[in-house]
Amino acid sequence: MRDGQRFYLQHKLALDTVRGQQFERFTDLFQWYLHAEERQQTYVTAAGFLQRAGQGHLVAQYEKLEQELNQAVHQRRKQLNHCMEKLQLYCSVAVKFPENFAEQNRIYVWQGWLQQLYQDMNPDICKRLLQRSSDEYSAPSARQVKRY
Repeated sequence: MRDGQRFYLQHKLALDTVRGQQFERFTDLFQWYLHAEERQQTYVTAAGFLQRAGQGHLVAQYEKLEQELNQAVHQRRKQLNHCMEKLQLYCSVAVKFPENFAEQNRIYVWQGWLQQLYQDMNPDICKRLLQRSSDEYSAPSARQVKRY
C-alpha cells in the first residue's frame, strides 16, 4: 500500500512539475546558457611571458589541453541539448493530459480497490472488483476489435 501511495505522489509531483511555470523558466534559462556563446579568455599576455621565459612547451601543452577540453565541452553541450529537446517534448505532451491523469493510473485505481477489500473482505465485493478490473483493463476480444 505504501509503495502504491509513494508511486502516486511521485507521479503527481512529476506531472505538476513539468506543467508548472517554474519548470518552464528553468528550461528557458538552461537553453540560454546552453546556447550562449562561449566566452573565451585570451591568454596572450601569459603566453608571451612564458615564451620569453623559455617555457614555450607549457604554452603548447596548454593549447593542446584546451583543444581537448573544448571538444569535450562541445560533446557535452550536444548531449545536454538532446536531453533538453526530449524533456521539452515530454512536457508539451504532459501538458495535454487531464488534471486527474495521475488518478487514472492503474496503480492508483488498484490501490483504491485494495483498500475497499481491506475494509470489507466480502466475497461479493471481491467478485465485483474482479469484474471491474476485467471490464476496464482486459484486452478487447477479436469480435470487439472487428466492430471498430
